[in-house]
Amino acid sequence: MSAPPRLRYRIHGLQGQVNALRRALIADLEMIAPSHCVVRTNTSCQSDEYVTQRIGLIPFEQGKGWHKTATLCVQGRPALARDILSEDGGPIPVNGDALIMPLTTTQAIDLTLHFTIHTAAVHARFAKTVAVGMQTLDAVTHEISFETLFHDEEACLAAAIASLRARLLAARGRLETTTA
Repeated sequence: MSAPPRLRYRIHGLQGQVNALRRALIADLEMIAPSHCVVRTNTSCQSDEYVTQRIGLIPFEQGKGWHKTATLCVQGRPALARDILSEDGGPIPVNGDALIMPLTTTQAIDLTLHFTIHTAAVHARFAKTVAVGMQTLDAVTHEISFETLFHDEEACLAAAIASLRARLLAARGRLETTTA
């Protein structure tokens, strides 16, 4: 899987305003990710915690009508991300070739993944963007650059702006309530 190009957006505004948008890109975007696993069988040489941590590193496709669970059941061969199955088109891994666990002919993994939607403010596994940067070009022009694993950069930027706007409106409402 090749790395997506890093997008750059020029934004006019005060440094603090642009930095707030950068922080919204980092922490406020919702993403589907495994929240926990129920392991029924693990006869590999690795602990249940190690296997579930490896699964937690796998990014899952977003916005395809998600369901709350998926299963992984493999025996006698390496467990790959494509072996994670979800009913009714639920979350599937972005890269099906990702190795979860090498297994010998006598070893098996059988588990259920439980998914949830959160933001990176809750946990890093919910981070939708990577390498978010900001560069000041002059007093009112700044450049934000970022990457996402899902090739939906414009949607990420729009969601970050909406999240920042909602946060500002909520703060204004709290300020008006306390000063009234």
